Amino acid sequence: MDSRIEIRLDKELKEYFIRASKIKGFKNLSEFIIYQLKEASDKIIKEENEILKTIRDKEKFVEALVNPPEPNEALKKAWRDYKTDFDGPQNRIARKTP
Repeated sequence: MDSRIEIRLDKELKEYFIRASKIKGFKNLSEFIIYQLKEASDKIIKEENEILKTIRDKEKFVEALVNPPEPNEALKKAWRDYKTDFDGPQNRIARKTP
């Protein structure tokens, strides 16, 4: 079932909206208004979701810094590999300054 929305606006504004709707090729003012409201609502909701996502990401990042999880086996292996590759005798010699 369709719902109705009633709005009051002055004559000049209504004519302005009618002109815009005709320029864009809408059949009538109602179709134009519905389209524009949907577009504006989609944009607002998208922006809100992005803001909330950003806030949650920041909270998760800070939480990980303040309370870091224990390293898993993959991270421990990566650290051992790094130490082997970059802390070996040849690298210690190359890093010495004259």
